[in-house]
Amino acid sequence: MPASFHPLTGIGQVVAPGGRDVLGTAFLVSADHALTALHCVAPLMPAPGGHPTGPPAIALRFPSPAAPDLELPAHVVRSDPHLDIAVLRLGHPAPPHLLPVPLGTAAKPHQHYRAVGFAAANWGVHRSVVTGTVTGHTRRAEDGAPVVALFCDQAAAGLALSGLSGGPVLVGRPERAVGVVRWQQPDGTHPHLATGGTFYATPTRDIATRMPELFPGTQRRRSPLPLRGPAFWVSLWLAIVVVVAVVVAPYVISMIRDPRPDRFSVSVGDDIGPGRPGAGAGEIEEDESEDIYTFRTREDGVTVRVRITDCSNSFDPALEIEGGDREYRPAGLYSDCGGFGDLGGQGAYEAAVTLGEAGSYRIVVTGPCKLVDLPLYDCTGTYRLTLTD
Repeated sequence: MPASFHPLTGIGQVVAPGGRDVLGTAFLVSADHALTALHCVAPLMPAPGGHPTGPPAIALRFPSPAAPDLELPAHVVRSDPHLDIAVLRLGHPAPPHLLPVPLGTAAKPHQHYRAVGFAAANWGVHRSVVTGTVTGHTRRAEDGAPVVALFCDQAAAGLALSGLSGGPVLVGRPERAVGVVRWQQPDGTHPHLATGGTFYATPTRDIATRMPELFPGTQRRRSPLPLRGPAFWVSLWLAIVVVVAVVVAPYVISMIRDPRPDRFSVSVGDDIGPGRPGAGAGEIEEDESEDIYTFRTREDGVTVRVRITDCSNSFDPALEIEGGDREYRPAGLYSDCGGFGDLGGQGAYEAAVTLGEAGSYRIVVTGPCKLVDLPLYDCTGTYRLTLTD
């Protein structure tokens, strides 16, 4: 079977046990666990403070065109209302023919995707597949939750997307899930349709920071260690070798290597970019690199505006301002580089930051891999920094 079709077998419907009404979509991430949107299973969960009694109130149904539907009991073991995510544990492991969906951590703007689930409007088909392009990352206005904006060809043509919630957003070859379908902004004239043919998904990169155990390489199966005999001592020495190789050696190497940040003195209004004001400016060369720009203010309470633009590819650095024993993290959007500011061509955003007493301040620019210890794309790249008053 082609690799691009593997994820489809592990995508099922969220239902009440024995029920026919589909509440949403869920997909396997292992033989024992599945991922879905919290609002899909919330109607089946016990009231806050209550405890489930009797059989599981949630089931995952996997329709099959050539065999009877398979229904597996499940219950919520972890959830995050801010991200609208729920992790389900199955009552018993899924059979081998239901393959888990691989998880990724990077959705790039202008990348093609397909989202798979069970759209209520397409009740007569086995599964619904919608396609389109990734618009970019943004945040919900009401709660600031991170989402990926996705333009959908079928939604633009009038397909109602209700029922796809909880399904995976797949990109690449082989395909990996980079988002979990969350919500759509209802159209003012037709509330069941998505405004502008756009819907939104929770990014898996944000799920990874809160639930790293779901991602490849984070879980390790324990095997009992013999308590006596030669096998015990062999296992012990092997464990010591592994600890030295995996923990001690990288730490010693990092202490020796210790990449030093590039430092520059700048003034408000300077043109800061690759090679400006000096070699190493405007570029994150390695995963652990950072650039530090120092400037001075002559008056108390000065407001400066910062913005990152013109990044190479979809490289998306982060910044903070430090000074006067404080850290000033821009509260608004400050980047148009494949991140929160890239929303359908609306243009770059500037963050206005009001500083404290007159004196020396510094802007620290870091790459995404220094902030999140996960395999992300585009950990290094070039950028332009704008600092104005």
